[in-house]
Amino acid sequence: MGKMLQFAKSFIFSVIYFSGIYFILDKLFFTKGLYIVGYHRISENLPAKDVHVLAITQKNLADHFQYYNKQFEIITLDQVEPLLKQAKLKKNYMVVTFDDGYRDNFTLGQALFKKFEIPATIFLTASPIEERMPLWTDSIDHMVFSSKLDSVLLKLQNLKGEFSLTTQHDRVQLSELVKNEIKQHNEQIKQQMIKELGYRLEVGIMTSDALMINWHEVKQLMEVNVQMGSHTMHHPTLSAIDLQEAIGELKQSKSLIDQRIGQEVRHFAYPYGRSVDYNDAVKKEVSKIYSTAVTAINGINYSGHDLWELDRVIVENIGVQQLRFRLLKLKIKHYFNKNRR
Repeated sequence: MGKMLQFAKSFIFSVIYFSGIYFILDKLFFTKGLYIVGYHRISENLPAKDVHVLAITQKNLADHFQYYNKQFEIITLDQVEPLLKQAKLKKNYMVVTFDDGYRDNFTLGQALFKKFEIPATIFLTASPIEERMPLWTDSIDHMVFSSKLDSVLLKLQNLKGEFSLTTQHDRVQLSELVKNEIKQHNEQIKQQMIKELGYRLEVGIMTSDALMINWHEVKQLMEVNVQMGSHTMHHPTLSAIDLQEAIGELKQSKSLIDQRIGQEVRHFAYPYGRSVDYNDAVKKEVSKIYSTAVTAINGINYSGHDLWELDRVIVENIGVQQLRFRLLKLKIKHYFNKNRR
């Protein structure tokens, strides 16, 4: 039933788009807006069962960039504040962002940023880059997927029980359960839980620095007009930790990145980015330190939108047609919601 409904929706959107109805509606009814897209990792090729669900192939990313150049005016986050103060936007604008600071953003992304002249913003998780360690979520993946066990007994705060490791699906499921539990705790407890997980899985903690970008590579990306933003020091759930600790994450990451790149960091991305992952107190502190902040809340930004709660479309490894449909659905949803009021 679910597949049939998905097929029906895709068919309807295909008819709307390729019949020309979309372009007529866009001209007559759809309000122009600011689109912000969010990516994470880049890969040369992705196997069908790749664990990194938010990675995108180099080819698909190139196709996306080409599409953005044709359909939008691509701008930087520095241009967003004056733009959203306008009474009405006259064009559709696009901001391209990447989260975390993976090295493949440099090795596989630099040529694309240069070729398509994309002034992207990369939000850096500062501590793993500075300490030359993997992001904690990648450490979890490494431990779960490299364990030789067929099952594991866990006692991690609220995550307790025996879990199968027999199949790839079992391991993907367990990895997500563990990450969802661990991200609810502060850095000290998080590190204790990671050590306990390694002990239970009989696997050492991942120490390779190959996944994360280094500061020299960051500066090379800046030479092709890629901007750097902050994504905290350790990638915590800001609403789940003490406010003073959250303020430290905001301030320390900005200070460290400022120092390493020789420029002021003005933009921020909330880790995880859902509305439950930050709160009003955190947002207030963000507004004192940064000029803008992006979420992972699916939507389009219009005149007057909150600069510290910007909507963003998180994009995975999809083709251009599916990307078009996703953005089209957002336009239609906004149009009907606006006219329902």
